[in-house]
Amino acid sequence: STCALPILLGGLWMAAIGWFLQGTGAASLQASRQQSALQGVRVREVLRPDTAAIGPGASVAELIDRWLLPANRRAVPVTVGGRLTGMVTVLDIRDVPAEARATTAVGDVMGGREGVVSVSPATHLDEALAAMLAGGFEQLPVIEDERLVGMISMSDIARQVQLREALRID
Repeated sequence: STCALPILLGGLWMAAIGWFLQGTGAASLQASRQQSALQGVRVREVLRPDTAAIGPGASVAELIDRWLLPANRRAVPVTVGGRLTGMVTVLDIRDVPAEARATTAVGDVMGGREGVVSVSPATHLDEALAAMLAGGFEQLPVIEDERLVGMISMSDIARQVQLREALRID
């Protein structure tokens, strides 16, 4: 009976290792399938041609009332003359007191262009996804000739993978 305990524990340990390897193998297979589905696809094929942007002089109240809530957005590009100057996110404005939102300019709280990660329409989709994952972004602005031409989001990429898998397109 004392010999059976190490054998039982060893068997449980091997089962746990097998379960872990099966889980990581499934995740690896899923990642491989997604990468295969994205192979050769460029951002231009998936981007939302959404050039909705706000100017840096707009108030935080306007941002919330006209851009974030009605469109269910967490971030909005900030442009001047069609050129991206930054992004403003929910995190940028969450600490602005409600009574100060009407008098606080978006330009005072937004993240500047130097910190904005963007992609071009010619960028491969897997590269755009890697940039989103590396920065913890839900979406990226798509820039062509220094102008905002649209946005691409994690959900846009996920839908593309799902469609390609459903249609068996590699």
